Amino acid sequence: MIDGKFTAKERAYLASLPAVKSVSPSHIRYTDRFKVEVMCRYNAGESPSAIFREAGLDPKLIGYKRVERCIARWKQQEERNKRRNEHTNHYMQDCDDELEAIELRGDDVDQSVVDLYGAGAAGTSGSDVATRNVGASGSNVVQSQGSDKLQESRASQDMLSKLAQAQLTINKCDMLIAKQALRIDELERVLRKFIQ
Repeated sequence: MIDGKFTAKERAYLASLPAVKSVSPSHIRYTDRFKVEVMCRYNAGESPSAIFREAGLDPKLIGYKRVERCIARWKQQEERNKRRNEHTNHYMQDCDDELEAIELRGDDVDQSVVDLYGAGAAGTSGSDVATRNVGASGSNVVQSQGSDKLQESRASQDMLSKLAQAQLTINKCDMLIAKQALRIDELERVLRKFIQ
């Protein structure tokens, strides 16, 4: 670092790190995942310098002051989110993950929630869900008739739709796995603190 600016070699190194979204001569933008991980570990009592160093962001390279400012800025953001009731309870996310898993399996979310938690949990009565399911199956029976080209066009659109849905499902699965991995890492760190 020369006069508070990163050299081209330092920028190339920083840009190669998974924790870094982008680098300019004087600024580093971090990924959201890294910010969440840092704050979870910091709130669990770990040293900010050690957390950054472990991610390849040695405070000697990026500056101790930059680490302190990041922690202060992210802490303020957490406090603002808490005041706005945007704070996410990581343990409540398990319910959201369970609902995502139900969607990924292709099950009817409302019916699965009714099965798991009772009729009042889904915000609908059991008869509403049953009526909706009957209506959905009835709409599949009605099909318009047309020429062979129209049917081929619909078949190709259906295939494209299925491929797009499959890719979306894969992306949701990847996101769900990443969230679970972060939670497991967080719990392991907390457990290590108690064991030591």
